[in-house]
Amino acid sequence: MAGVSRKNRKAILGRKVGMTQIFSDEGSVIPVTVLEAGPCAILQIKTEERDGYRAYQLAFGERRKPAKQPQQAVFERLGVAPTYVIREVPFIDEGDVVPPAQSSEDAEGAKLVPGATLGVGAFREIPRVDIQGVTKGRGFAGTIKRHNFRRGRDGHGSKNVREPGSTGQHTDPGRVFKGKKMPGQHGAERRKIRNLEVVRIDEENHLLVVKGAVPGPNGGYVYIEESLSQS
Repeated sequence: MAGVSRKNRKAILGRKVGMTQIFSDEGSVIPVTVLEAGPCAILQIKTEERDGYRAYQLAFGERRKPAKQPQQAVFERLGVAPTYVIREVPFIDEGDVVPPAQSSEDAEGAKLVPGATLGVGAFREIPRVDIQGVTKGRGFAGTIKRHNFRRGRDGHGSKNVREPGSTGQHTDPGRVFKGKKMPGQHGAERRKIRNLEVVRIDEENHLLVVKGAVPGPNGGYVYIEESLSQS
């Protein structure tokens, strides 16, 4: 669907299961990432009249322990199991929503109400998606691991085997410029991969299979949205 606006992009919360490979009908190997996409419960609907913007608050990832009292009260009122991840999405198609068991539908039969559920079936007709996640955290790392620096000479008398080298300046300006490639925390950064091809959807098991790699470790939470470029 070319030309889709940012406001009307379908989105859902999910979790990275892991990578594997599948075979196409022609026999070629396709590296894929399996994602558990939904089901996500709708906790709240933000409106322009009350909140100044339009959005939907989704919950995903059942937690082992109860949430804090204010959030737990919301879960109990809606009959939803406490979840670990809560995030807003700008758009939900009412046709993709499953109403709650004890629906509070109005006279027009609206399904888009708090307590309803959004599943991976929302991406049934979408060929490409953008996926955002947090990369693997690798702790404090040196310049060789963090910035792909080369090692220095390790012969007799060498004093620069794994050191980054000179970083300072002369008297003017007399400081280290910001952004200099130096040792520091490596990974654990938010990254987005765009235009990943949707290979398969398993609505029964809430699985979304995409071609290629996705940021983050296995079990990491991701944000999946419809790609702007669907060609």
